[in-house]
Amino acid sequence: LIVGCKTTVIPNSVTSIGNCAFYYCSGLTSIVIPNSVTSIGLEAFYGCSGLTEIVIPNSVTSIGYRAFAYCSGLTSVTVDLKTPLSIDELTFTNRANATLYVPAGCKAAYEAAEYWKDFKEIVEMTAPDTDITEMDNVIYVEAVDGFAGGTVKLDIKVKNVLSPVGCSFKLTLPDGFTLEKDADGDVVYVLGDRARKMSLTMQDWNNGAYDCALTPTTATAGINGSDGAILTFSVRVPDNATAGEFKMHLTRNLIQTKTEGSVRDNVLPDVQTTLTIHDCIPGDVNDDGSVTPSDAIMILYRYFGVEQSGFKQIAADVNSDNNISPADAIEVLYKYFASTQANAPAMTIDTLDPQ
Repeated sequence: LIVGCKTTVIPNSVTSIGNCAFYYCSGLTSIVIPNSVTSIGLEAFYGCSGLTEIVIPNSVTSIGYRAFAYCSGLTSVTVDLKTPLSIDELTFTNRANATLYVPAGCKAAYEAAEYWKDFKEIVEMTAPDTDITEMDNVIYVEAVDGFAGGTVKLDIKVKNVLSPVGCSFKLTLPDGFTLEKDADGDVVYVLGDRARKMSLTMQDWNNGAYDCALTPTTATAGINGSDGAILTFSVRVPDNATAGEFKMHLTRNLIQTKTEGSVRDNVLPDVQTTLTIHDCIPGDVNDDGSVTPSDAIMILYRYFGVEQSGFKQIAADVNSDNNISPADAIEVLYKYFASTQANAPAMTIDTLDPQ
């Protein structure tokens, strides 16, 4: 029994959440279940009235009797399973007040499944990206593109009518995608000009989810301006990522404002954005299956404004900085000459010309 906990991260070594593991843990508000877990036991989260959202990974094969019964605060259940598991009437007693998020193409299966169909709303996780055009205050990222094994520049932006003195949000990346880290294991980031007097604190849940908060470093500091980047990350795309669309989410979004010396949290809407992975070789601009100096030449032509047929733009951003420049052409040449050197036959003293 865990008492007074707010957020709990289950280690990746755990394969099962036992019976009554969090029984009546009313202080629990968030739980991170890793892909190592295959079963959720009987009454595992019974009576967790503070729990608001739960994500069930695709590794889970069974959910026990009354596992989420009387979780009165539960409003969001995400199930990364294409086939609905067998549950009973008391597995989710608050389902009439909660939204169920399911994988793409699986909505009909859940709408036909006993008890799953009783959720307030069933939403496919490939729902259209959030339209922020009519929102006055929102934390968001724009749609971005990348390729397997590369990195993607991710600008966290704020559009605001309010005057923020800080903000916080939870960034959730697609399964297997992570933020780039330095040699010490810390997430690499750059503060934007709008937040140059802010300090970032982060919690990495080690499953592609990150809690982030920007707070002022001086009494007069705040987030400048009304739109644009406050923070930039680099997203590492898995080497085995397949081409397609993946969804990123910004949730628990808050803007802090100060009135008469008191700081107030202003709750903002959740935002979903697409990260598109393309099937290409970085630097193979002419899409002929190899990286050669001709690709570098095409990049330079494009940089100087010369349009060319067959130019594969996503492959041209070799250094993943969201710009096509001579720096990308140089990267292509490095790749080419590194490849030719690696494939060159070894030279020995016997093969040298005595002259």
